[in-house]
Amino acid sequence: MRRLIGLLVALNVGVLLAAWGVQQVGQRDLSSLTFNAERISVLRLPAPETARVASATPTDALPVSPASADANDCLAWPRLGGQGVEQVERRLREAGVAVEHYDMRVRRDLGWWVYLPPIADDAARQARIEALRALGVTDLAPVRAGTMVNALSLGVFPTLERARAHAAALRARGVDDARHAPRPNAGEVQLILMPAIDAATRAALASGWPEGLTPGRCSAAADADTAAAP
Repeated sequence: MRRLIGLLVALNVGVLLAAWGVQQVGQRDLSSLTFNAERISVLRLPAPETARVASATPTDALPVSPASADANDCLAWPRLGGQGVEQVERRLREAGVAVEHYDMRVRRDLGWWVYLPPIADDAARQARIEALRALGVTDLAPVRAGTMVNALSLGVFPTLERARAHAAALRARGVDDARHAPRPNAGEVQLILMPAIDAATRAALASGWPEGLTPGRCSAAADADTAAAP
């Protein structure tokens, strides 16, 4: 009986000691956590800046050079094909206008293309495609419908400058008849004269154009852009 009582006392003491030990460990852990918390500083992320949205030129409005209010700052044709563009650029060269002093623009996105004139015969067209591929030309596709049916498209571009450069690169590779022009149905083509062109040259460009290529004034939308330009 005494042994049983002693065993029970020992068990009670052991339980008390175990509970006391757990309490001490818990206090030490809590103390450690509290101590570490005092050393932690919260980093505040800066508020994101308001996104700045760059103003974009609407696709239905052609920006023009704010050169002056001269009637010859912006000239226009209802449409121009490849031969028309060649004649216009030849006239500008004859007048002494450098390529960096003018631009030609259309309203359509990707409104310029490089192409080969139509080849009506299927066998001849396929032979030409194979010859182009042999030269490393991979961006090509026959035109299946429209006013330029059976032409070969060699790429579309957003600007005259890029189309002109691509056509020149193709000619350097042996594609001698590569041409650049506004895409079919691109609509009005506007010739923008930069401020560097002197008044005498502007006046000279009012006449002397090839037959059928005398330009008119740019559309009202272009005139409004010129007036609004800073």
